Amino acid sequence: FKQKTAYEIGVRLVGSEMCIRDSLGVNVAALQTVEDDSPLRSAEKQAWFNLWQVLHKTPPSTLQQHSLGPVGFVPLFRQSQVYRGKVIEVQGTVHAVYRSTAPSNEMGIVQYFVCWVRPAGGANSPLAIYVSELPEDFPQGDNVREEISVTGFFFKRMAYLAKDGSRTAPVIQAKSVRWKKTTQHSSNAFEI
Repeated sequence: FKQKTAYEIGVRLVGSEMCIRDSLGVNVAALQTVEDDSPLRSAEKQAWFNLWQVLHKTPPSTLQQHSLGPVGFVPLFRQSQVYRGKVIEVQGTVHAVYRSTAPSNEMGIVQYFVCWVRPAGGANSPLAIYVSELPEDFPQGDNVREEISVTGFFFKRMAYLAKDGSRTAPVIQAKSVRWKKTTQHSSNAFEI
């Protein structure tokens, strides 16, 4: 298996929109509106929902084929421009899951779930993984300790308010998580 680099994914012009889209249908021009180190902004709505649309119409096997493979916290944090709008894979432990109301949109998405994940590989800073659905019986709340893996789009490095002040976290959008259900809970907690 050869891991693709972010530069190996081509772009093309599509129909009368005449906007640049990659081979999955990602609107590359809309991604130019995305700003790191800020909360999710209304100016990013077109890019945000374009990625949801691609996630919902693309079979998981096709997403896997387009994935750059496993990407850790540090590359996402330091090289957000390289990974923005690219399909990646991440693994980690979910520590909290909350429902979030979606802004009005043409796709009819009413809500999503925000999973705060401690990434595999030792980083003590969280990833914010937005999913449109959770596996049946997946726990919710702020006392979750479940191992997951995800294939989805990297969106941005988002600012959020933590207990100790303002922080940033990589944001990933995915249709769902792959869940390795556990019966024990780890004591390696981290704060959001």
